[in-house]
Amino acid sequence: MCGNKKVGKPLSMEQEKSLKEELQKKEEEQRDMTQVIETLTGQKEDLEKQKEQITSLYKGAEKQAEETDEKIRSVGKEVEEKGGDKSANKAQGYLKLRELLQEVNWSQEEKKKELQQLNMNTEQLLQKTLNDVNRITEKKNRVESRVEQIKKQIEEKENQRVDSESEKGGETQLMMNPVTQNNMSE
Repeated sequence: MCGNKKVGKPLSMEQEKSLKEELQKKEEEQRDMTQVIETLTGQKEDLEKQKEQITSLYKGAEKQAEETDEKIRSVGKEVEEKGGDKSANKAQGYLKLRELLQEVNWSQEEKKKELQQLNMNTEQLLQKTLNDVNRITEKKNRVESRVEQIKKQIEEKENQRVDSESEKGGETQLMMNPVTQNNMSE
């Protein structure tokens, strides 16, 4: 036997059967975890895409809000520069446009808030998914390690059985053939 090989108490047939059953269960568990990891990884990628879209929408809403602010300022200038009864022009035009633009601006601010909330929710889901992927991956690695241990134990049992059968087979052959035994001693 090899110097590196750990020789322990041979496994009974029942122990070997139990190990093989555990191996089957662990291999099934591995397949299940692999499937869960693939699903969660796909979900994570979808969430990342969704987050990018939300970020893009948020930036667009910010830009619209800035443009609306600029329009409000330009209306003020326009009313001041308009000819005729400046007081009436200013009062009517400026107030109406300002009111409309403020509504648009308020609407955009609400949209920005909604997008920020959506972005935070997406970030939380993404983090949960990432944590789940990491947790399942660690569990899968532990199961894989156990599967390898079980396979080694089964292999050692089979090697011990083969070694044992070889030794018994040699003794049996010598006992059965006394002529060979006499020839060997001469």
